[in-house]
Amino acid sequence: MPSHVVILVAVLLAVAPAPGGEVPRGHLYIIGGGDRPPELMRPYIELAGGVGKARICVLPMASATPE
Repeated sequence: MPSHVVILVAVLLAVAPAPGGEVPRGHLYIIGGGDRPPELMRPYIELAGGVGKARICVLPMASATPE
């Protein structure tokens, strides 16, 4: 499955209403490949709960080996 399809499905699942009418909580902060300057990472960590408390999930989908 192409990576852009996986990303689209992940985003749709993240914004879909939760079963039972519950409102989803949290943030979706998507960062592409390449360098990640501190100005980009600081708000990412703060949204996740702050230094020492943040709960972050990293989904690496790139490879040095082309398909």
